[in-house]
Amino acid sequence: MVNQYLLLAVGLTVITFFSTSAGGLIAIKLRRDLFLFLAFAAGALIGVTFFDILPGAVLILTDLQLIPQLLDFVMLSVVLGFLYYHVTQRGLAMHSHRRAIHGDDAPASIGYVGATGLTIHSFFDGFGIGTSLQAGLQVGLLIALGVIMHDFSDGLNTVTVMLRSKAKRSHTIGFLLADAGSPILGALVGASFAFPEQLLAFILAFFAGEFLSIGASDLLPEADARGTSWRIILLTIAGVFFVFLLTRLAQF
Repeated sequence: MVNQYLLLAVGLTVITFFSTSAGGLIAIKLRRDLFLFLAFAAGALIGVTFFDILPGAVLILTDLQLIPQLLDFVMLSVVLGFLYYHVTQRGLAMHSHRRAIHGDDAPASIGYVGATGLTIHSFFDGFGIGTSLQAGLQVGLLIALGVIMHDFSDGLNTVTVMLRSKAKRSHTIGFLLADAGSPILGALVGASFAFPEQLLAFILAFFAGEFLSIGASDLLPEADARGTSWRIILLTIAGVFFVFLLTRLAQF
């Protein structure tokens, strides 16, 4: 199964390359209507978490007849995934805050640290696509959908962090390309090794927590930053039901 999905994992992360690059270029050129996309993406990530990834993790344990013994550990993996993204994002926020305190003379290395963190995070996004395909095609494709939406925002954040620290434009583009390309390497690693099914359940649960954190505590507040409106609310709900319909249709 690993070799069967290797090319698919790489192909999906090639899409994330263009998604991340598009987000970065828009950050350079235009961000006026970005909040509408973020609202939809937030709902979609929340939907992927509850309609596909978590049920997939629980189903693996059910098939292995391990649901009573390991369910608590799966829930712990969800919490760890949530905290992982929360802590890394707050670390970037602290760097930005220090830059604001120091003023325009703050070193460009602050931007490099933030962009490096985002690049490493994108590697694990690709790793998640590669490993999740081993749990099933539907699970892998929906996690890939979530990563593609999220990596658009990653491209925005990478460029924003670099530009705020007064980094050179060439360095900014270089980090954007590194961020966009790292999921491909992650997918190669994730899809090249066979993981025990119990471990796959924990990996899926970890990404469920991460996606929940991304959607609820990152993308949605960013979408609301311009003021909550019915458009934002409706697009968030539309994102949730879009994934709900995808998961239901995939069962037929």
